[in-house]
Amino acid sequence: MRPFKYLCSSAVMFSILFAISASASSLFIFSPKAVKQGGTLVVTAEGVQEKNTTLIFLDKSIPFYRYDKGIRTIAGVNPSTPVGEHKAVIISTDESGNSHTYIYNVSVKHVNFPHEKLLFEPRKRSRLVQEKISTDQDEIAKIFRQWTPEQLWSGKFIKPIKGRTTSAFGTYRLYNNKKLGDHRGLDIGGNPVGAPIKATNSGIVAFARLLPTLGSTIIIDHGQGIHSVYMH
Repeated sequence: MRPFKYLCSSAVMFSILFAISASASSLFIFSPKAVKQGGTLVVTAEGVQEKNTTLIFLDKSIPFYRYDKGIRTIAGVNPSTPVGEHKAVIISTDESGNSHTYIYNVSVKHVNFPHEKLLFEPRKRSRLVQEKISTDQDEIAKIFRQWTPEQLWSGKFIKPIKGRTTSAFGTYRLYNNKKLGDHRGLDIGGNPVGAPIKATNSGIVAFARLLPTLGSTIIIDHGQGIHSVYMH
């Protein structure tokens, strides 16, 4: 049996549900109002067609995109994000070139993620040096910065392959008793070698390479900042 890993860009896990509620007192609507660690935050403004709008949240600048009701952006919250209030700044430029700044507070709620210990034999351990891991992560980060403005996905995202979950998203991991970070994907096991793996939704293959520490890696760009990653 060979384990299969499915990752997302901390913005999508199997499906995206846009719960949008109208509010006369707020131009931008945050959903959910309190997001969990490892969760997804959707920000919308119905009837708005600003020329350029950006969300600055958790040290990231995320552009807004047009959709059928106005503009929208989707932000992922890492499992390690500190619990509490975080400032979300939205900077918008209208068609006349006038800039507007909106400041909101977003509450991040605690999630009790599981823990697991992984032990590797010396041959595999030599591959998991921080320099090699960082190099692979940099390769993937380059793709995540190449956002397609069009929405390429449609409907709900699906699970790429059947099987049991062998390691959950957000799991606190110790590699040979040393923490190298929390788990940013979902490991699916119990499938034979060669079992077909489906794309979680429609999109463009943005990356397909064998990486030293991540194995065979494919990244699909679903548009508007949403990517799914398949590896191992």
